[in-house]
Amino acid sequence: MDAHDEPLPILNDNANINSMMRLLFLSFFLLAGCSSMQPYTGMSQEDWSASNTNEKFVAVGNITESWFTSIFQRRPSSGKETLLVKMKSGHARMWPSGKTEPIDSVALYLSPETCQTVRLNSTSSQEGTSLRMCLKGDTLRIDPSRWQTDLKQASLNINRTVVWKEGIDYTGLNSKGYTQLSDATIYIETVNSSE
Repeated sequence: MDAHDEPLPILNDNANINSMMRLLFLSFFLLAGCSSMQPYTGMSQEDWSASNTNEKFVAVGNITESWFTSIFQRRPSSGKETLLVKMKSGHARMWPSGKTEPIDSVALYLSPETCQTVRLNSTSSQEGTSLRMCLKGDTLRIDPSRWQTDLKQASLNINRTVVWKEGIDYTGLNSKGYTQLSDATIYIETVNSSE
């Protein structure tokens, strides 16, 4: 077997794919110009203007990761406890306008120690936004901030309770991350993923 017969490396790691997508998007960012990405990062025009190039790369890298991570999410493993999360109602900041608008309902499943990004669509316009959720330990982490380090993990945390087995609505929820939920109603239920 010579060097030409060696198999090509296989990208089986989500981190490698996410890194490639981030690099691709950052290349686009450089070609398109910095200012064209500002509305999608969630940063105000003033914050964007005051940021250095590295901070802009971080903000764009974070949005890139959230856009592409959901493409490569694994489905919950059969027979494992999974969390059903339904965004039933509320308002969210839509991008690129930055306006707060009512959202359509949407549902997703989270396995332990995983994250997913879901698209929230406005009921009153064609705009949308993305909402990231992670199930880490006994905490559902919702809506991290892409530029505020103290809210990097989440701007809204909901801790596991026994009522998750039956299902429960949490109402009047607000977050301070990228999505900036307001007066949201979220339904949470623990289910077996084979259901």
